Order: sequence, then structure tokens, then C-alpha cells
Amino acid sequence: MNGLNLGDHGDAEERGRWPALRLHFPLYEEFWRLQVFPLRGANGGIRTDIDGRLELMAQEHYKCFLSLSIALGNLNDEAHPERIFSSLQNAGNRAKQVVRYFNDIRAECIPANPDPIDAEPLADFCRDIADYRNYVHEDVMGMIEYQQRRYLPKPDRLDQYRRWSRLQNANLADFDPLSGILRAQFDRLTALLDYHWHLMLDRSAQVFASPRFAQLLPPPPAQAHVMQQIALSSNVRLG
Repeated sequence: MNGLNLGDHGDAEERGRWPALRLHFPLYEEFWRLQVFPLRGANGGIRTDIDGRLELMAQEHYKCFLSLSIALGNLNDEAHPERIFSSLQNAGNRAKQVVRYFNDIRAECIPANPDPIDAEPLADFCRDIADYRNYVHEDVMGMIEYQQRRYLPKPDRLDQYRRWSRLQNANLADFDPLSGILRAQFDRLTALLDYHWHLMLDRSAQVFASPRFAQLLPPPPAQAHVMQQIALSSNVRLG
């Protein structure tokens, strides 16, 4: 599969979003090349004769990519931070599912030494993002403005300012600039993705060499590959 890349072989969303996202999620392409592209059949669609977990892992991988890209594209939109928190939470949840499917497949292929990858750091991230997302839900936000900048409470101060009356004469030391919080959470997630994707890629060769994996992903009936077209459901919002 040498020469495979998202720019030439990804779908329209991947080709359009990859140039901006590759700096933040560089291992997406390598995981796609090893774990996702081989699932395609001669007609370009996902094969029906493969283990369902492989397809679900590929879907979660793709959803993580889209949500992270949406978050990146909106990082400067301080008027609607709930959208960014929502996209980051979605990306984190999808990443958590990728790791869990990978662990399940690996444990079946290498039962003597499953060595599961810990997805709890991703779960912790999602819980923390949920706190902020709930705090700014539906554009009704408990924020303060100072010198034309918006500020949100620091993570350990959220509960203290859930009553908006306490924002009056609030201590600015309890707050961080909204833009800084959004960027810090985005960077935190991309660091987690890099760490977990490195672990999965490092363990992939051993999985592929397992006789059991050949049953989960049998050789394709034909070697021809064409582009896969993915129809997004109506509840997936892009942009």
C-alpha cells in the first residue's frame, strides 16, 4: 500500500480538511492507510465479509477526524464556544471508541498478551469538556468581559460561578481568557490522540500477523480499489 495518501485516495471531506488538520492529527493518515483503506472492496465501499468491529472502528476514526476538524475551524469563534466544546467532546468520545474497538480486536488476535491501551485519559478529557459544554449550553453563558476580552472560569472554579450573580465583582484570577481555554483543550486532545494512535500503530503489526486477524479480514475477492463515497447522516453538521 505504498503511495496511499489522503490527498489522492481520501474522500472529499478528508481531502479538503487534511491540509489544515495534518499538523494537529498527523497519525490519522497512517492509521487510515493501515486499518481503514484495506476494508474497501472492489466497488469502493466497505466490504460486507469483514468483522463488524473493523468497520465500526473505521467509522469512529473518521468521525473523530471530522469533529476535530470542525473544532479547529471554529477555534476563533468566541461568540459560540458551545459549538467548539461540543465538537471536542464528540472527537474525544469517538477516539475513545476507536481505542476500545482496537483493544477488543487485539485481545482476540493475541489472547495471551492483550496489554490493552488505557482509554481512561480520553474519558477524563470528555468529562472535563462536558463541564464546560454544560456551562455555556445554548449560548447562555456565565462569562465576564474585561478590556474587550471574554473570560471563563478556570476548571476548578466552574462550580463557584454557576450562579451568575457571583460574576459580579468576580476575581479575575479565577478566570482564563476564553480563547486560551479553547486552544488549551484542543491541544490537550490532540496530544492524547497522538499518544493513543502511536500505541495502536505500534501494536498493529503483531495483530496483522495473527492467524485470527486473517479471519476477521479475509483476503479480498478482487484487488481493484476505487474511491469510497461516504454519505453522512443528516444529523452530522459540518462547517
